[in-house]
Amino acid sequence: MNKEIKEKFKDNFDIALNGGASLLGDCLSNVLLAHVAPGIVTTYLSYKQKRTEKMIMSTLDEFKDRINKIEEQLKNMEGNEFDFVKNTAFPIMADFIIDEPQEEKIKFIVNGIESIVTYRITDEDLILTYFDVLHDLRVIDIKELLDINNFKSESNQVYVSSSQINESEAVRKHIYKKLEKYDLILVTRLIGEVEGDEFTISKNRAKISSFGKNFIRFITKLDD
Repeated sequence: MNKEIKEKFKDNFDIALNGGASLLGDCLSNVLLAHVAPGIVTTYLSYKQKRTEKMIMSTLDEFKDRINKIEEQLKNMEGNEFDFVKNTAFPIMADFIIDEPQEEKIKFIVNGIESIVTYRITDEDLILTYFDVLHDLRVIDIKELLDINNFKSESNQVYVSSSQINESEAVRKHIYKKLEKYDLILVTRLIGEVEGDEFTISKNRAKISSFGKNFIRFITKLDD
């Protein structure tokens, strides 16, 4: 896998835009190749290394179709903006990629770094906040959040009491509670809930919060 990663770097990032040196390739190689170990000692380390290398390969695949666009953005940056992206934003991204157990989330992390580059985001606390939330969400949570964001309200919605909640509905309620905990959605309270009763939670009861809208924009680039 080490050889495959290095070959992918060479093929994708050595030469970009009119034959010039690739700034994106330089940023990525500095933070990702350091995680490619020359040798493996134990079975556990071998498992972790293979997972790390798999995540790196997925990351490079995600960047492949964005090279020219991001490269142009990097070249147009002021010196201090580029230094921040190279020395702070990309290392933050790498840390989250290496620790991420779900490969499907890599695209959201890469979307985040593209948002940072595109919108010249240099607020480290803001970046860490978005990536921290993204790290704590599972793919199923993100999909539900995006479904809520695209949902059109329905009338005559029926809410089921706790005695009738099945396992699938219980899992969905847990997801909604988790999204609400991270201030990504707002959930309308029912009178019975105020009194201590439990009901199902549907998209009809939820809406995206201000923080949720910004977070979704950060991880999806929806306004492009």
